[in-house]
Amino acid sequence: MATTPHSPFDVASTRTLIAPEIRRRIRAATGSDVDPERMKALEAVYLGTVLTASMGYSLHSGTCSVEHVATRIIYR
Repeated sequence: MATTPHSPFDVASTRTLIAPEIRRRIRAATGSDVDPERMKALEAVYLGTVLTASMGYSLHSGTCSVEHVATRIIYR
C-alpha cells in the first residue's frame, strides 16, 4: 500500500476510485466551460474534504477503512 508521510492509507488508489465521480459532480454544478485550473482547485478541495471526513469517521468508529468510508460517501 502506498502511503503519504502523514497518512496511514493509500491516498492515490482512493483518489482513483472517487475522482471521476467528483469531477462529474463539479461539471454538473459549474457547466462545461469552467477554467481548467479552477476545475483542478475545486476537485482538490472536494477530494480533501471527503478524505478528511472519511479519516475522522473511520478513526472514530474503528469499523471501516478510510478507503471504504470515502467510497461510501461519494457513491451513497
